[in-house]
Amino acid sequence: SIGNYSGHDRRNPMIAAATLGLGRVIALPDHQWLNMDSLGLEADTGIFYRNSINWLAKTNDKSIKIVVSSKSSADTWLKNQGYTQVVQSNNYTRELRDADILIGWLGSNLSANKIQAILEFARKGGGLFLCDYGIGYSWWWGDVRSAPGNQILRYAGIGFATDWPTDILAVTRASGQTTAGDLLAMLENARG
Repeated sequence: SIGNYSGHDRRNPMIAAATLGLGRVIALPDHQWLNMDSLGLEADTGIFYRNSINWLAKTNDKSIKIVVSSKSSADTWLKNQGYTQVVQSNNYTRELRDADILIGWLGSNLSANKIQAILEFARKGGGLFLCDYGIGYSWWWGDVRSAPGNQILRYAGIGFATDWPTDILAVTRASGQTTAGDLLAMLENARG
């Protein structure tokens, strides 16, 4: 359990990974995952971050361009880990043109143009490492379904919710995707 909240069922999702077009996505259930000034001191978290970056970028080359969406300690930590092209910016139309990965929290209000730029970036092979706190989004801004991260992640078949597993988000089901229901149906009918 990498990020399980006290008192919650350990079966609840902590981290989700998916593909989105030619790109890859990792979603983490809290924007606090960007606080690498403290989390980065833990060996497990550092390993997870570096492995995630390698998987998202499809390489372990530290000269990849990483865009960090908001000012956080993640950009400093990444530079300290030897990543040579780390840019803190939310100008996605400009910075994502030649980027490999976008890391961050997308905030509470993102223009349709920026959402489209991020979607196109991922569909063409870019990596997304997105962090959001679903219940917090509901508390502070009203509706987690309209969270910018969810407007993007629904195309990857995942999303941030206010409560697991009862709060279901509408997602675009990927072609060839197997769900838990599909798997149970196969197990119940071995001949099929």
